[in-house]
Amino acid sequence: MPIAQVIGEEDGIGRGWRMLMERLSVGRGISLPSLSAAGCRLAAWSTGAYARIRRQFHLPIGRFEGVQEKLAEIGEGAAITESTVRLLTAGIGADAKPAIATAIGKRYLTEWMRRVILAAMDVHGGRGICLGPSNYIGRVYQAVPIGITVEGANILTRSLMIFGQGAMRCHPYLRAEMDAAHAGDLAAFDAALAGHLQHATAVMSRAVWLGLLGRWARPSAQVAHELRAPLAQMTRLSAALAAAAEVAFAALGGRLKRMEMISGRFADAWAELFLASALVHARACGEVPEAMRPIWRLALAGCLHRSEEALLAIAREFPIRALRPVLRVLIAPRGRLCPPPSDAMRKAAAESMLEAGPLRAHWQELMFVPDDPEDILGRLEHALEAALRTEPIERKLRKAGAPAWTLGEDYAAWAKARAAEGVITNDEAETLIAAHEAIRRAIAVDAFDDLSSPARPRRRRTRRR
Repeated sequence: MPIAQVIGEEDGIGRGWRMLMERLSVGRGISLPSLSAAGCRLAAWSTGAYARIRRQFHLPIGRFEGVQEKLAEIGEGAAITESTVRLLTAGIGADAKPAIATAIGKRYLTEWMRRVILAAMDVHGGRGICLGPSNYIGRVYQAVPIGITVEGANILTRSLMIFGQGAMRCHPYLRAEMDAAHAGDLAAFDAALAGHLQHATAVMSRAVWLGLLGRWARPSAQVAHELRAPLAQMTRLSAALAAAAEVAFAALGGRLKRMEMISGRFADAWAELFLASALVHARACGEVPEAMRPIWRLALAGCLHRSEEALLAIAREFPIRALRPVLRVLIAPRGRLCPPPSDAMRKAAAESMLEAGPLRAHWQELMFVPDDPEDILGRLEHALEAALRTEPIERKLRKAGAPAWTLGEDYAAWAKARAAEGVITNDEAETLIAAHEAIRRAIAVDAFDDLSSPARPRRRRTRRR
């Protein structure tokens, strides 16, 4: 290999591994979060359409509450991954080196991709597991373990890296104390320790005060009315996280590195606040269309609830029992203030995914969906449009009390019979027939007739004597 093709030429020889590791903190904030956002967006776009055109008991499966739970989870993941990727790439584009933010993005967005794709596979059923040219979700499912594993395994990232490294990088005094102790500089250590004690006292007082105020706390900045209550809760939870961390530093010291369950819960609380910040940032920047608001509200409520639950789990499982009540007072002096998303929020989010309108157009902005009914994605979109055109006709049939089509019955003959009875027009019958065929092709799995050989009678072997 010519020396000119080596990065850094002669000075770069032998430094390749170091270069890769130095770029890892930035690279993992781009590739895998973007992959996760793309997978979640495809799942939301396709599963919403599939749940509208696939029917059971003469109803779209998206109208069943069990399916709506999965649709809401898919939409929540799509909103979180999209907002977080925008925030991460904005920071990287501004020449920042957000090592902890990218670690959070890599770990939690790939986990969201896993949840979303599994939910999409649940809704698609056999349509998702039968691989072939018409399967648009199966290969994404196969890619999930790759994102979970590469560029820092998720278990290691959560239990060691995020809080373990983040506490050292983000705390205003810990690094100075360690550097002064290592250098033997007593004056610098005393100054850092005094600042640390003052900081810890202020943080704990603030956590208790905001916890007592609860929803009555208001952000200092002028923000939209819809953002005031979430920002107040985020401020409270951030103060509670900082106060709990100070207790853990003082009580556990170096043992905290080995207590990976506690460290992982700190990472969960911190990460959910970061994801909530990304959602609020997207809303404040006008990146959340009106049609996406139900999903955005669901996602934000979920992040705040999970962050609070992680903090309460720290208080409940703290290894020093005498400090558990102290942590409980610091974290939630008035009890839980961030309830989980309600069923009504989930239903509203799921219903928004079943409509052909601005939300699907928003998700389709960064997707290539050919206007071709022969393409696997174009076929799905054409089927959805056809299904929506038939809904007024189907309401007309139900109102007239016409007999419903049954499985196994020739659909074209059934539609023409309704036209002959005068219940619908001939044009409406043709619309029904065309939509039925489009839906049938969109939900069908691949069949490979050319790979099957005709059955041949087996020769009966006779044993020679």
